Amino acid sequence: MAYKLKSRRDVTRHPVLKASITRGDFERTLWLINGQNAEYVLLPRFGGSPIAIESDDLTVERLSPGQSLYQRLRSAMTFRRKKFLDYGAFRLLFDGPKTTRILLVRTNRLLTRLQTRPDSLAIRRYPALLIGWGGAGAPLPACAARQKPALRIAIVVHFFYPETWPELAEVLRHLPYDYDLFVTTVPERADMAAGIRDAFPSAQVRIVENRGRDVRPFLLLLEEGALAPYDIVCKIHGKRSIANDPSGNIGDIFRRRALFDMLVAPGRMQRIIDRFRADPALGMLGSRKFHLNSPRDRNIFWRVNFADMSRLIGELGGDTALIAPDFFEGTMFWARPAALEALARLKTSEGFAAERGASDGALEHTIERIFAVAAKLSSYHIDDIDGLSGG
Repeated sequence: MAYKLKSRRDVTRHPVLKASITRGDFERTLWLINGQNAEYVLLPRFGGSPIAIESDDLTVERLSPGQSLYQRLRSAMTFRRKKFLDYGAFRLLFDGPKTTRILLVRTNRLLTRLQTRPDSLAIRRYPALLIGWGGAGAPLPACAARQKPALRIAIVVHFFYPETWPELAEVLRHLPYDYDLFVTTVPERADMAAGIRDAFPSAQVRIVENRGRDVRPFLLLLEEGALAPYDIVCKIHGKRSIANDPSGNIGDIFRRRALFDMLVAPGRMQRIIDRFRADPALGMLGSRKFHLNSPRDRNIFWRVNFADMSRLIGELGGDTALIAPDFFEGTMFWARPAALEALARLKTSEGFAAERGASDGALEHTIERIFAVAAKLSSYHIDDIDGLSGG
């Protein structure tokens, strides 16, 4: 028989659902993406022991023989992996309202691209890629004493959504190397500044206008020379993207994979420091999964930003006709401040408009694509990393 699993949680408070499945020797904790009135259909493989499902997040309904047959026929006609999850002992089909199913498929497509689908080995090993770190998320290894790195490091964090700060702080607390911390946020979050300073007494906390999202605050630090004393700088932010997904799942998935690849994966900071030390021409490094640098990324690279990008490329001494796609989607990366000096001299932070929720075409989208270009025009090269593969 098939089973209908229905979310009983508010999607804005519980973007990920938990269930435990047992069938004979098969035992698995499932982490499933939530949605508005999200539903899943569980289809056990034929034969084998009875299946047991336990969950505080989902109601479980056993379907009738006729309903089960319908769902099996539906499953037999579903060939695209983005439309279902396969755990071997059973398959899960996305169900529920059409808008929710579409969003679940879209989210699963992103997870497939990142190799972090709920039914993947990666999520069995690192569930934090879906549920995050700290609080109700996964624990991080204890860090008794930080080591002094061979390079001087700064980490720049920007957040607008207050709910992202606890997870960012949890990651920062468990890093194994010394670093200086810069935190930027908007006036609406100014009341959080004292708590941030209590948690990180040496942090520089800046309250900035809500212009340019996470891009302009980073540019301000570059332009005033605050980052010049450092050999390398890590830029991260509290990405959520709730305009496209009220649950925040898509933004959470981006943020957590970037944090994993750049900071959290085992041995990650050591590997990054070693790569920058060994290669003085390395100007920028980011997650391989968000590195768009192939000819097929050309349309994504230019989009409606061509005019502004062309102007800035010209001011940096480049030729638009010779520029190939190269940027990190989501604007999280490690960089040498020296590689971005020419961009800092342009003082582009003065040109950002007030936040209007634009999905593309604003100056922040232009600068997102210009960071790597600026480094390359200054004779540095760009590389990437993948925390799951160890590369």
